[in-house]
Amino acid sequence: MFRTILLSILMFTTSLLFAQVKWEREYRIHPRSVPEKATRFIDSANLESRVKWYAEESHDGKTYEAKFKFRNRKHSVEFSESGHVLDIEVELKLSELPESWAISFDKALSGHFTRIRIVKIQIQYTDSLMEYLRNGSGSTSKANYEVVVRGYKGRDFRFYEATVDSAGALISLKEIVTRNTDNLEF
Repeated sequence: MFRTILLSILMFTTSLLFAQVKWEREYRIHPRSVPEKATRFIDSANLESRVKWYAEESHDGKTYEAKFKFRNRKHSVEFSESGHVLDIEVELKLSELPESWAISFDKALSGHFTRIRIVKIQIQYTDSLMEYLRNGSGSTSKANYEVVVRGYKGRDFRFYEATVDSAGALISLKEIVTRNTDNLEF
C-alpha cells in the first residue's frame, strides 16, 4: 500500500515538472514542404517582403510557421499540419506597452525570480485573428503576450517563456529547454 501511494505521488510530481518545461525544435524548410493551404493563405496576402518557412516540432506536435516583415515589424503566422491558421504573432518593444501592463507583469514574476531581463515580447492574436487580418490590428483586450525572459535566481539564470494576458497577469510560465551542443558557449 505504501509503495502504491509513493509511486502515485512520484508520478504526479513528475508530470507537473514536465508540464512546466517548453522544448521545441525549429528548422528552416522549403515552401514545397508546407501544406498547400498555408502557402495559399500567405500568397493571398500579397506581402512585399520575403517569407521564410519553418517547421516546428515540440511536445504539442508539429506546426509550420511563416516569418516575414510587414509594416516594419516581424510577424509570424503559425499553421497546423493541415494548413489551418493557429495564431499570428507580432514582435513588440516594451516601450509600446502601457506602463500599467509592465508593472503588473513585474509583480507577477517577482515571486519567481530575484530579477529578470526581457529578451523578446510578441503579441499573440488568436481569438481576434480575423479582425487582425482585415484591419492590420486586432483587439488587444483579447490578445495574449508571449514574453521570453532571462530569469535570475541568485547568480543562476535560465530562459523562460511567460504567457501573459492583456492586463499583465501571468497565464503560464515555462522553462525553455535548450538543445545540448558539442560547442563551448561563452
